[in-house]
Amino acid sequence: MAAEESRRLKILGRIAEIDAAIETSYVDYRRLSEEGLLPMASSENFSGYLARMKTQRGDRQRDLAEQEKRLDAVREELKAAMIRKKSLELLKDKQAKRLNAFLLKEEEKFLSEMTLLRLART
Repeated sequence: MAAEESRRLKILGRIAEIDAAIETSYVDYRRLSEEGLLPMASSENFSGYLARMKTQRGDRQRDLAEQEKRLDAVREELKAAMIRKKSLELLKDKQAKRLNAFLLKEEEKFLSEMTLLRLART
């Protein structure tokens, strides 16, 4: 579970990095464009760069969705295991109570038989 959560956090970190890179690139592109310092080739490449970054971000979003599905599955398995464990503990306690009651009853029978035998001897 911890490994899955760690992987999820890495994916979230990568998404944040990509978002920051897109934002920074867009701000830089806009500033250079406004100053007239942007060559035409760079302008054409920028849209491709943004598309690649957005594709990477989409890929990480899908990775994150898959990771969250796995985490949900692990959580459900853990929940089911905890329910089974609790049920087994309750059954164990119930069985222990039955056994104790049976032993007490048998002990009482034995003691009453011993008492009757002693009375019969005297």
